[in-house]
Amino acid sequence: MEVLVWRFLERGEERLGKESSSRMGQENKGDTGHSEISCPCKFSSPKAEKQAVSNFLRQYGDGLDEKSLREATTNNALKKSDIRCLCSKPDEIITTIAYKHNDWYLCTIGHLATKESERKKGLASAAAQRLIDRAQADKKCLVLAGDITYDNIGSLKIAEKNGFKTVNQFCFGKGEKPANIVHVVKYQADASGTQCPTGP
Repeated sequence: MEVLVWRFLERGEERLGKESSSRMGQENKGDTGHSEISCPCKFSSPKAEKQAVSNFLRQYGDGLDEKSLREATTNNALKKSDIRCLCSKPDEIITTIAYKHNDWYLCTIGHLATKESERKKGLASAAAQRLIDRAQADKKCLVLAGDITYDNIGSLKIAEKNGFKTVNQFCFGKGEKPANIVHVVKYQADASGTQCPTGP
């Protein structure tokens, strides 16, 4: 079973914060073009949200270990996540994606996962675009990067469609499949590589 997942390049610790439980994009409308399927989730409590996200990533998250699951469900991590549910079942997650800060200029995108029964409906691509738009509005995300296993064609197509380019490959360890390092930059230098954009 192939799962659409972008793992984080680094797995640094997230600190539990005291942020509000409101999440990005939790409007009362569904996604444009996907309003009959995907809507912002509505959970009974922050604890229920964490449990639902943890269960979803445990099932569809490309073999994430328990430490990674805990990191993915901290208040800080959930604030930088886009989590969508079925419109008819607002507490049933069908797609997730998140980003996090890794350096003063670098953010990584990960945990793109879609429920198997809801794939090939454009949900993952829409989720990626929403998160990219949000990350690019973040002043600390001048470069947005991710890694995708070389044979995960679905995720590679989504990345390419959303402006990502493969810049290198690496291996997680001996005997592991190679992963493509993909990234998109906020301000692209000119063709000569000697000048950055000017103006507003």
